[in-house]
Amino acid sequence: MWKEVDSVIYYIPTDFKFNPSLAVFNFVDTLVILKKKYTTVELVYKYDTVKSRLLDITEKGASIILYQCINLNEIAHIKELFELLVKDLQIPIIAFFSTLRNKYSKPFTNVWKLIELCYFKKKSVVSKETSIFVGHKAGRITVKRKIDGSCVDRAFAFNVGITFFTPGCFFLKETMVNIWQFSDEIINQTCRRSIIDKNNRITLPIIIDELHLLPKSDIYTVIITGCPSCGKTTLAKKIRRKWDIDYKIGTVAHVTENDFSDFSKLNDTIDNYLGKKKSVICDITGNNYNITQLVKTSMVNKSPILIIEIKINQEISKLLNFIKIQTSDSYENRLYPKFVWAKYFTQHKDLAYKEVPCVKHIEYPLVINLSSEFWYEYSY
Repeated sequence: MWKEVDSVIYYIPTDFKFNPSLAVFNFVDTLVILKKKYTTVELVYKYDTVKSRLLDITEKGASIILYQCINLNEIAHIKELFELLVKDLQIPIIAFFSTLRNKYSKPFTNVWKLIELCYFKKKSVVSKETSIFVGHKAGRITVKRKIDGSCVDRAFAFNVGITFFTPGCFFLKETMVNIWQFSDEIINQTCRRSIIDKNNRITLPIIIDELHLLPKSDIYTVIITGCPSCGKTTLAKKIRRKWDIDYKIGTVAHVTENDFSDFSKLNDTIDNYLGKKKSVICDITGNNYNITQLVKTSMVNKSPILIIEIKINQEISKLLNFIKIQTSDSYENRLYPKFVWAKYFTQHKDLAYKEVPCVKHIEYPLVINLSSEFWYEYSY
C-alpha cells in the first residue's frame, strides 16, 4: 500500500527483510527505462544484467531500496512501473519517491533518515560500511562537455557516507575510471569554516532590551520579517517562550502567515488580539504592502511596534546555496534590498496617528548551524 509523508511517496512491503546491508538504487534510467505504450507502461530493463544482479543481491543477504526524485505528474506511471518490477523479480523492495525539490530530494539525506527510522522501528540498524548507492547522475564529464546533467546521485552517497557506483560499473563491470566533478562553485572547507566563524562571532540583539526602548505599554506588536525559510517562525517561538518569564508585559499570541490563506485574515486576527489587549508576535515574509498594513493596524490599536528584519549577508547567502539546511528550499545567492516600508515611517504625516507610539526597526543577523553537507549539483 502506497503512503505519503510531506512530499515523499513511499511503499514498504510487509515481507521486506531489514538486512544491515543495503543496495539503494535510483530507479528510472538506472534500473529501468520509462517506456509508455498508450496509457500504460512497459517494463524494460536498462541493462540485460539488471534482473540477475538484483536477484543476486537478495541471495547474498542484502536488501534493496529504490530512491528517486520525480515530477508529481509522472507518479502514476512510476508506481505502475515499480509494481511491474516487483512482480517480475518476486522480491520485496522498498521505494521512496520525492516529488519536490526540497530537503527530501537528493543530495540532502532526509530520505536516508526515513530509511534509518524504518530500521529502528524494526529493531535493526543499517551498516553504511556494507551498503551502496547506484545512480546515473554522477557528475561525469569529458574534455568538451558534461555527460550527466547533474551529480546528485554521487553527492547523495557522499553525504550519507556509503559507496557509490555508476550503473555501468555495477551492471556491466566497466573498469574505465570516469572523470567527474562536483559543482565548480563549491565552497571549500577552509572558506566555509571562516564564514561560519565570522557568523558565530556576531552579537545578536537582545529583544527584551529593544522592547524596553519603546514607550511603556500594556500591549506590543513584534513583526518578524525576512526572506522565505530564514528562521522567522523559529525566532518568533523563542521570543514567545521567553515572554512570560523575562518580559512580564502581559500575554502574547504568535501569529504566522503559514496559518492563513490570505493576508486579510491574518491582519484581522492581529487586530482582534490587540483590541483585546493582548500583545502579538507576527512572522511574515518581507512584503512591503502587507507590513505597512500591519503597522497601521498596530497604530490604530495604540501598540508600540518592534520590527525585526532577519538579514542575510552576501557570504552567508552564498554558503546557504551549498550547505544542507532543514528548510524547504535553497537560498538564492543575492542580498535582499532594504524594504520600502522603512521610508513610510518618516514620510507618513497622517494627523490621526500624531500621538501614536513610535515604531522601532532592528536588524537581526541570520544564525546558521554548521553542516557537512553541500549542495553538489550542476546542470547544463
